[in-house]
Order: sequence, then C-alpha cells, then structure tokens
Amino acid sequence: MGVEGGKYVFQYNPQNPIPELYNTITTLFYNQNYMKIYERWEGALFFKKNYGNGLKWDVKTSFQQRLPLENTTTYSWKSGGDVDFTPNIPKSLQGVLWEQHNAILAEGNISYMPGFTYSKYPEYTMPHAGKWPTFTLHYEKGIPGLLSSKTDFDKWRFGIEQAISLKILGALSYNMGIGGFLNKNYVSLPDMMHLYDNSVGALPPGLYLHGFELAPYYQYSNTENMYYEAHVEYNLLGLLTNKIPLLRQARWYALIGTNAFYANANDYYTEAFIGIDNIGFKIMRGIRVDFVKSWDNNNISNTAIRIGLKFASSVTVSTSNGEEW
Repeated sequence: MGVEGGKYVFQYNPQNPIPELYNTITTLFYNQNYMKIYERWEGALFFKKNYGNGLKWDVKTSFQQRLPLENTTTYSWKSGGDVDFTPNIPKSLQGVLWEQHNAILAEGNISYMPGFTYSKYPEYTMPHAGKWPTFTLHYEKGIPGLLSSKTDFDKWRFGIEQAISLKILGALSYNMGIGGFLNKNYVSLPDMMHLYDNSVGALPPGLYLHGFELAPYYQYSNTENMYYEAHVEYNLLGLLTNKIPLLRQARWYALIGTNAFYANANDYYTEAFIGIDNIGFKIMRGIRVDFVKSWDNNNISNTAIRIGLKFASSVTVSTSNGEEW
C-alpha cells in the first residue's frame, strides 16, 4: 500500500504511445507535433496484492485537478523559423468536452492465471505458470460532486491473454478484450477509451500484442457502450526459415498476425502483418521487421514497413502509400 502525489504532464492516452524523443525529432525536423499533453495535480492512495499463485489485484483512489495546456513555441528546424503546429488537442477529438476540472476516480484491477504449480526448495518456493490464459478485469468509476469533481462515468474492460507453445510448429500468442462504458454522463479526454495506437512509426516497448502498428493517433478513441479488441500473432520459430540455408544460419524467424478493433459498423479498424523476427548478431538480437496492411470503416487501406527493437528503446522506419513517415 502507499500514497503518491504531485504535479506532472501526461499524454491524454495513459498508455503513452508517443515516445518523447521521437516527438521531439518529428517536431523539429518535420513540423509534426504528434504528442498531445495536459497537466494535472494528483494525490492518490493505492493497495496492491500478489498471492504468487497467479492471482493479483490492486485498487486505487485519486483526486486530480486537470489543466489544459497550449503550445508555447512554433519554432522548427525544417523551415528555419515559425510554423503552424496543430493545437494541443488531437484533431479527431477537438469536439470532445475538454476544460479545466477536478476529478475523483476509483479503479480496480484483478488478474488471474489458473493452473500454477510449484517447486519447493529448502529456503524458497518457485511458482510455474500453468497452461491456462491470464484473465483480467478492470473497472473505473468517475465520482461526481465530491471536492467539486465533474467526472461521472463507469468504464470496464475484460481481457484474456496467452502464449501457447506449439513445439516444432512454433508459438501462438493472443490478447483479446471487450469493454465499454456503462455510464458516460461526463467523460473528458483522458477518461475516454484509447487504443495503443502508433501511426508515425516508432514502436514503443510493449506494443506487440497490445497495440496497433498503423492506427492513427486518437482516431478510434471513443465512449462506446461496447467495443472489441483482438491481437493475434503466430511465430513459426524456424519452422519455415530453417528450411532455407542462409536464413537457417542467421536464425531469423518468420511470423504473421493481425490486430483488430470493432465498436460498431461505422467505427472499426483491422491490420494484418507478416514479418521477420530475431534479426541481429550473436547475443545482440531483437530486431523485428514487419510489413503491415490496414483497413478501416472509411475504406482506406494503408501499407507500411515497421522496424522495431524488442529492447528498452525502439527505432522504426515506415512507408505509407509511397510516402516516408
């Protein structure tokens, strides 16, 4: 258990999809200020518990004072002077209610993976994950009235995630979720449902199996009563590349997969990818190259090449519709 508090700057999307350094580069060199941020005071009380058998939970109650921010400079190296940057609100969400306000939030998470086994040693016991998936449930409530709080919503999400070994056939991993809003009387920008999107190319750590490689930032943020999300990846782990002499020595692995989001007939997005993983030299491996194609409800289809690193940082080069990002 503990307390936390202070004042800081946050992205509207709590998953922080845009790396700060990447946004600095795109702003200075390409006049593209993708990161959209706000400031808030916050004080919170939290409890966490991990039982060591696949079951863990946490609860948190917080008070926030949220403060909109404006751009303070228009300087860019590309033009050598002042340029027009987009406002500090995502273009697709400029009609959404956003103002300075207080928020009282209560949220809870519970996660469980059944089937844990244990190895007992003289001084400790080591758990081993079972063959079942991990089930997670998240619930968040905005409480109005208290301390002038304006937030008034009930948001939930249920997810299932698993990595399955297929032995000589490779490995199959998936992460699926369903969620929505039970009540949305007052939902501001930070409280909306945001995808872990990535439209400009830099792949943040943890995006694979949790995010989208081509979805435009904030394009699919919503307050729908129900939405569905799925991420599936099949890594052949040498099943195909071991049959090709040069690739066999290189130990590169082929993979395929898809990421999909659906809220309604007018709000959905899908992308499919084929890639090569485990690129590198000796112990310095972890480079992954994906060719990605996407479709959405506006009948728009994009293609791109993504180069990501499975380390603490990532570098991505992408091409969409013949244009370099």
